[in-house]
Amino acid sequence: MMWGFFELWPRTPLGRRMTSPPEPAGEFVWSDAGKSKDVHSLVGAEGIALGEMIPSGLVEIDGQSYEAFSESGPIDAGKPVRVVRLDIGRLVVSVIRVSKPQDAPMSSGTGLDRPISEFDLDSIDS
Repeated sequence: MMWGFFELWPRTPLGRRMTSPPEPAGEFVWSDAGKSKDVHSLVGAEGIALGEMIPSGLVEIDGQSYEAFSESGPIDAGKPVRVVRLDIGRLVVSVIRVSKPQDAPMSSGTGLDRPISEFDLDSIDS
């Protein structure tokens, strides 16, 4: 009975009206109509996350917004991102880690960042 349903029913007039023949998948085309930049040239480009990416969202690159997917987890809005690769239908981005210079000592205010001469310690040799 199941064989008849799957094999014969699609060939009946009612079955033909309710089902459509499968169409072969063609090559994926990026929908970049109206965009000034070729999406393949965006690999390596840097931009800013327009909203929270958990894990997908919008990024702005050179004044244009694109749908993107984060490969490194959630990204907060306003964080700098870099396009790592192209995936089907969207860009894959990761956060650009900005290292800050170490101007202030790591242990500020604990005494460990002060020179030993400020402690007025007697010599251990005496």
